[in-house]
Amino acid sequence: MLTLKTLLRATPHPVRARALLQCRTTVTRAILETDEFGNRRKNVAALVRATDGDRFCTIMFYDPAKADLVQSRVWAACSCPYFCFNVETVNALHKSCDVINSNGELPLIRNPRMIPHFCKHLVALAKFAIVAKAKEVDKTAPKQGHRPKPEFGEGPTAPTKKLPKVKQYTKKPVKPAPRPLAKPHQPLKKPGKQPARPWEK
Repeated sequence: MLTLKTLLRATPHPVRARALLQCRTTVTRAILETDEFGNRRKNVAALVRATDGDRFCTIMFYDPAKADLVQSRVWAACSCPYFCFNVETVNALHKSCDVINSNGELPLIRNPRMIPHFCKHLVALAKFAIVAKAKEVDKTAPKQGHRPKPEFGEGPTAPTKKLPKVKQYTKKPVKPAPRPLAKPHQPLKKPGKQPARPWEK
């Protein structure tokens, strides 16, 4: 796993320049936690607004007790296309990232030298992630606002009484209205004697 200093130094200068000019960072999460392998880490996530859209970034420091977090080993990921197609697979080879958005193929054209580095969004987040105050989180305790899922037969999900069966509504067929009977045929009346026309008199 690479350190933050190594990844920042390997980042090309144009990418670092765009991070200063085009990105605005809002930290959404900063916690101290223990992963599934028992390693302590500082987990910092942020929404980075840039000229090409909003991106979600995460940096995890695996040496949170160090005085200088720049020397800490890090795991980082970003949702931008540059990180997906240029960096993600290369960083995953050094265990500083996981293959999340890409297909796992090496970027032979976009990054032929296979240099692990950051995108502009992660460069913009790095300085905020170092100074962010992390809150201690106990994963064994239930989250605030969430209740543990009760087992079957316990808690509010337990059936109290049998509910009556609801009668299913069936639409009754509607009988068509009877057609009116046709009137019997009546013979046409013969026209009566018509009055004489004036020129016939």
